[in-house]
Amino acid sequence: MTGTKLLPTRVLGAAWPRHYNRPVAKAMAANIERVGMPAWTSDDQAFARAVQRAVGQPDSGLKRTVDSLTPPVDPARNMGGPSDDIGDVSWTVPTVVLYYPANVNGLPGHHWSSAMAMATPIAHKGSVAGAKAAAMTMLDLLLRPALVDSAHTYFRDVQTRQVKYQPLIRPDDQPPLELNREILERYRSAMRPYYYDAKRHSTYLEQLGVSYPVLPDSAGACRTSLRQPRAVVR
Repeated sequence: MTGTKLLPTRVLGAAWPRHYNRPVAKAMAANIERVGMPAWTSDDQAFARAVQRAVGQPDSGLKRTVDSLTPPVDPARNMGGPSDDIGDVSWTVPTVVLYYPANVNGLPGHHWSSAMAMATPIAHKGSVAGAKAAAMTMLDLLLRPALVDSAHTYFRDVQTRQVKYQPLIRPDDQPPLELNREILERYRSAMRPYYYDAKRHSTYLEQLGVSYPVLPDSAGACRTSLRQPRAVVR
């Protein structure tokens, strides 16, 4: 009536809420219990507490016990959480997600403090524990046909019984890679000198010249022992 015309549209991104599979999750939870938590050293705990204090969180250190399996969330009410395409995958095939202890507890996401553990033994130990649990679950799926059958039954009769998956991204929508290309290239060039060189150093901490663990000094700062550059975070 107004003569308005809709200009061509483009969907830049979309994510369905995550909806995971109970039988596979229970099998993975049992394997997590079998693997258990890594054996944290006193240095691991000292580092974790120092980072927690640096961002004003309780200095509880690293967890020593495995968390219990999280109950399912009603997909109609699950409108929050990370914007990840794992949600779309979970509505297409039976899916679970594994959280493994490769970082310090209680840190804000997408924050410098959440990146500090990645160069430390904490990340290595936690990643190995997670890899073991994932590998054991894959063996269960390969060697236990009944588990596969129950996963598909739950997926068909419970997860997708009423709601069917429809992708919001259309076949002609292309990823908006051009939006951040300049920023990514600029930061990639700046960070390239800090890429880990496994041929010259046994650990990334060794390459950076950082003594582990990083402990707070008397002024309450979280101090590193970087040779070049040297950083003090207050």
